[in-house]
Amino acid sequence: MITRVFHESYVYSYVSILLSRILTKTDFVELLDSKTIDEAIKVISNKPIGTKLYTLVLEKNIELKKINEAINNYIIERHNDLYDRISSRHRRYLEPIESLFDSFNIVLFYSNLVRGCKAEYLIPAGKIFRMKVDLEKAKNIDELIDILLGKGLSIYIDTLKKYTGDPIKLFYTLTKKILPSSKPLDIPYRRLLGFIHDLLWILMCSASGEIPKEVIPNFYGLSINEFNNVCLSKSLEDIPAILQDGYYRNFSEILRYTNKISIGSGSLFLGFILYLSDLTKDLLTPYTAHPYVRYYILILSEGILLNTCLTAIATGMFVKELKDLINEWWVL
Repeated sequence: MITRVFHESYVYSYVSILLSRILTKTDFVELLDSKTIDEAIKVISNKPIGTKLYTLVLEKNIELKKINEAINNYIIERHNDLYDRISSRHRRYLEPIESLFDSFNIVLFYSNLVRGCKAEYLIPAGKIFRMKVDLEKAKNIDELIDILLGKGLSIYIDTLKKYTGDPIKLFYTLTKKILPSSKPLDIPYRRLLGFIHDLLWILMCSASGEIPKEVIPNFYGLSINEFNNVCLSKSLEDIPAILQDGYYRNFSEILRYTNKISIGSGSLFLGFILYLSDLTKDLLTPYTAHPYVRYYILILSEGILLNTCLTAIATGMFVKELKDLINEWWVL
């Protein structure tokens, strides 16, 4: 008992220190003042993610593709390190989040394989991504199943084996299977988990032009009317207006900013990351799962936001807009 208490106290202190080393608004604004990617990385070389990228500067290997790979590997390393250190009772808070990301990525691969297209991970998080499961190698659904089975991810196999229909119905089936039957009582955590769930449904259905049949998701903050309007919308740029008077009105305000920087799913995803970071400010109860969930989300958000900033510097586009967006919405 005493050993467990000391261990949990150590892990809590360790993660608290790591949280203090994540990029702040000031860091992002300073790096966005840089003229080149090399300069930007040097600005943040005193932070863990900057140290990771500085290796590319020393190797004179600064390409956006290499940067993306290095950031993804950093996210994987940090998430695995966290998962290895925390207790099983705290992992239970991370598992539904990872399962939602896994389900979304699996459906994305499934959908692209059905259409004969090549897919990549859209969300660089989840157990499958963390385990570096190479779903890109799958040429058909059977190979996708075999790859998952080979990694011991049997929870998804039965559903995939039986399924031949609409990807939206597949996502509905998977989320029903992996999420707890009752919503969490922990309100800050429920708010964050619920937003991830609802946003993935928005990404899944937005601008599809029709309301899914035989599918009634159990939303957390999104209303059925809002969901139907999202599905029927002609453009992803319509979503802020659909959400502006509801539970996610603050998220809709972020989307008005991100629509100036990116279009389509890119705008939604950037808004998603920033709003997620904002939701972590309520995950402050010490010696609970709160700091671990907060760290998990902020590592993911930091990586994606940094990737966006370095791309903006490389292309010379939307730097000022990104500064304004980060100043307004980045949580640290």
